[in-house]
Amino acid sequence: MIYTIIASIIAIILFISLRKNINRIIRGILFLFIIVLIIGSSFIRGMNFGTYVGSLNINWNLNIPKAEKELKVLDSGSSFHGDGEDVVILQYSKEKLLNIEKELKWEQCNKYIVEDMQRFYSDSNESYKKESLVLDNKKKYLYFHKFENNNYDWVTFLLDERESCIYVFESHM
Repeated sequence: MIYTIIASIIAIILFISLRKNINRIIRGILFLFIIVLIIGSSFIRGMNFGTYVGSLNINWNLNIPKAEKELKVLDSGSSFHGDGEDVVILQYSKEKLLNIEKELKWEQCNKYIVEDMQRFYSDSNESYKKESLVLDNKKKYLYFHKFENNNYDWVTFLLDERESCIYVFESHM
């Protein structure tokens, strides 16, 4: 956003200082450039990539409210190809968690799903791990799973009602 403002100011200064020396076509192009910058920056700002939940909602066509706290446990970083792995813990109030339970089609989680998600974290590159993660097999979780891109991309949510949090495991190939 700041770059757009700076570029707009520079373009306006050029427009004002050179208006006597340049013809109407160049002034028109400069004016259109300024308009495109302003519209483009407001469009990008409105995409809500500021939070992990915002990107989850856009990438997976979900409608999850913003978390009170986001803790990145595993992050493989950005890639040119869009591939990577993430594990994030989203902390919610009890009310928001109840609304999320109503929003998605949750199922009862069995110990094998919990073991698979723990293995997903454990088998990941050590340099990607930001925090430790140990899932309790004895806890009762709800889970939601979604595939995209011919099953190459997937996301799994484990909802822990007692801790008022959701564990998000995301993989893009």
